[in-house]
Amino acid sequence: MEVRTSLGNSLAAAKSDRWQEAESNRLDAYTGFDTEIEPRVLPRNPTLGYASERSFIEGDGANLGIKALLDSRAPMDQLEAAYSRTLQNLDRCMELLKVAVSPTTVGFTAFSIVGREGLEAVVILAALLAGLRGQGHAQTRRGIWLGAWLAVFVTIVTFWLSRTVIQSLSRFGEKLEAIVSVLAVIILLIVTNWVFHRFYWTGWNAKLRSLSKAAQNVTSSRWEHFALLGVGFLTVYREGFETALFLQSLLLEGNIPAVAIGGGTALLSIAVVGLLTFKFGMKLPYRKLLVLTGFLVVTITVSFIGQTVRLFQTVGWISVHPIPNVHLPDWAGLWLGLYPSWEGLCIPPLALVYVGGAWLITRWRSSAAKREMALAAGTGALRRANSYTSKK
Repeated sequence: MEVRTSLGNSLAAAKSDRWQEAESNRLDAYTGFDTEIEPRVLPRNPTLGYASERSFIEGDGANLGIKALLDSRAPMDQLEAAYSRTLQNLDRCMELLKVAVSPTTVGFTAFSIVGREGLEAVVILAALLAGLRGQGHAQTRRGIWLGAWLAVFVTIVTFWLSRTVIQSLSRFGEKLEAIVSVLAVIILLIVTNWVFHRFYWTGWNAKLRSLSKAAQNVTSSRWEHFALLGVGFLTVYREGFETALFLQSLLLEGNIPAVAIGGGTALLSIAVVGLLTFKFGMKLPYRKLLVLTGFLVVTITVSFIGQTVRLFQTVGWISVHPIPNVHLPDWAGLWLGLYPSWEGLCIPPLALVYVGGAWLITRWRSSAAKREMALAAGTGALRRANSYTSKK
């Protein structure tokens, strides 16, 4: 509105032959656009951003800008046309900035992250309790369950505290969003790690099992209770902590209703899965579900890295280098996090390079380990044969 008002005052002054006043108001309008609007437009649509900027100053080859026309005391019809072009560009910029990320994308992301983390907690908890059936392990199960519910409560507290801290720092605007987005990308990379690294799954599960067995061997019942509580707490809070922090970035980028709908739907789904697992003992295709949600998180990671790059460009931490003659529809940024600049198109797919490269390294290590085991088995068999021959 300030930019619009200054442009209106500039045109009115020009019509009254107050050219110096017209230039002063034009400069006020350009300053407002240059400092507040253009930095947010350039990462999303560099062509529109630079065209809008030029319309305030010298213009392009076909149409002169406002400053050039004011300096030459151009006829009023040309001035009015230049102001009209600038206002039209301003309208396009504001339409582009109305929504940073599609609410549907935000809701889908919240659903995928909360659902995937919750499903992992259910699966690990079910694996822990599977070996603790019977009346003799009733106290052990109670200790683990108490720790799990305590983790749910602490996760809620963590979400509230992190939300409070971020709201207290809201004066930093997009710089805060950029920093929180980096944290969210790190969490996403950690979450996607297990998709191609089996140890991420089996190793953590084995660690919790060993802690559970150690807790049962403690002589003091009091310390045993605390140890079992800790096992249940770690099982759930590890997932809850990541989710609570990640949702903060979604709340900054999107809106509360979209996050609430996506996260709430995921919680309801996890509650159903938990009921079927723990109450009725049903065996669901957990691994397939985890693989599916894991690959959904991989696609989300690409989009989130794109949004983080855009925020870094907005605050000036990364430059904007437009790609000549490349134009992307607005939905590519809203849905996929892809924007028409070298940074906006080249950096987000690095997430796929990371996942693919890590998967290839894991496969190579697995094959190398199998070859070593086969070689060791062959060597052992040869030694036994030689030993048998020598004895004869």
